[in-house]
Amino acid sequence: MPTHLSDQQQQAYLTKTMTPADLLAADEHLAACELCRLQLSEAGRLAAAFPLLTQEFSGLDATPGEHLTYAQLANYVDRKSASAERGMVEAHAVACGSCLERLESLVSLSEGNTTAPVAGSAPAVPTFMDRLRSLLVRSPGDAPMAAPAWRRGLVPACAAMAAGLLVFVILQGQVSNIRQDLRIAKSDSERLLVQREESDSLAARLMMEKDELERGKQQMAAAVSQLSKRSAELKRTIGLARAAAARETSASSAPRIALRTQPLPEVAALLKQDTMMGGPDEGKAFTLRFPVAEVTESDRPVLRWQSVPGATGYRLSVSEGKDVSNEVFSESVTGTEWKPTTALKRGTSYSWQVTPMQGDAEMVGVVSAPLRARFRVLPQTELNVMKKADSDSRDALRDRAVRYANAGVFLRAEAILMTMLQEDPTDLASRNLLKNIRSLRRPRP
Repeated sequence: MPTHLSDQQQQAYLTKTMTPADLLAADEHLAACELCRLQLSEAGRLAAAFPLLTQEFSGLDATPGEHLTYAQLANYVDRKSASAERGMVEAHAVACGSCLERLESLVSLSEGNTTAPVAGSAPAVPTFMDRLRSLLVRSPGDAPMAAPAWRRGLVPACAAMAAGLLVFVILQGQVSNIRQDLRIAKSDSERLLVQREESDSLAARLMMEKDELERGKQQMAAAVSQLSKRSAELKRTIGLARAAAARETSASSAPRIALRTQPLPEVAALLKQDTMMGGPDEGKAFTLRFPVAEVTESDRPVLRWQSVPGATGYRLSVSEGKDVSNEVFSESVTGTEWKPTTALKRGTSYSWQVTPMQGDAEMVGVVSAPLRARFRVLPQTELNVMKKADSDSRDALRDRAVRYANAGVFLRAEAILMTMLQEDPTDLASRNLLKNIRSLRRPRP
């Protein structure tokens, strides 16, 4: 059910035209709502009084087209009508000749059925009909009697008064509803006003906090900038101090393992045999680059040589030891490098040679320098020593480079020292060690 019963629902409740479900809901609402009970009681009294007023005054201003019903006439003759209804019948009969004739007929019929009066009894008191007939005896041609003027205006006045009363009751209920809605709206408005004030206060507080955060952010940015400047200055100071310390100690710093002043016998033999087989000073057409008179850490080293203009390919020969007849690989290669497909024997020396080709024929007058290069694969025992876990300090790295150089793995030793010099170009100890290792190697073109 809504907040209050509407006018249609009140009318349906009074006329008992509601459905059972709506009637039960209306009863529950009326039990809890005093305003609807008051409106319904006023509307009920008005609805009950309005038909009586209509019945009482409707016949006073009857028109020729309106007549009394048979039931109204019969009830009047049998004295069963209420006083208000009897007055209405009499007033209508005075104004309507047709209804008067019908009323006289019913009265005559009723009197004919009564017992004649006993002789000697008191004369009968004139009835209303006798008085009415005496009033209605008129000469032929007389105009019918009309109702008094004051009675002709009474019915509209009463009807207007009843309608006004009904409108007043309805408006009174609507005014009550409007007042209730206004009270609710006022309460909601006050609540919204309080919420708005709270929201404004919260917004102001948030703005203050935002301003404080902005100030704190600016202060923090300034502090970070100052810290960055101080950190840069500190790093620069530390770098200068380290460089100075390195310069003071690098001259006297030396690897803990002494570098050989002469290559190992195996490496020296490689260098000697390489010279005997032709060196780079003879002005040959192209050069064998790696490995030449070296010890390789890998058992599958990549062999590299210089490109020959006009060559369409190369024939590569790898032999075990210095005997060329003990060939272990013979390959046709289109590029300038080659890697063995299987591992070579560790601790074993090998020789290799490259011949440039044009199609299927060897290029005439073009040879390599050296004519046949020698190298040795690092033995497994020495490789295990090289791979032994050690610290990454600069002294330990220098010791590792010396081990590789003493074993004849010059390329690996040079790579370690060059990496150290890239990290610290002021490392004089590593620079001097690199220079000594290169002096042990055969110069490369």
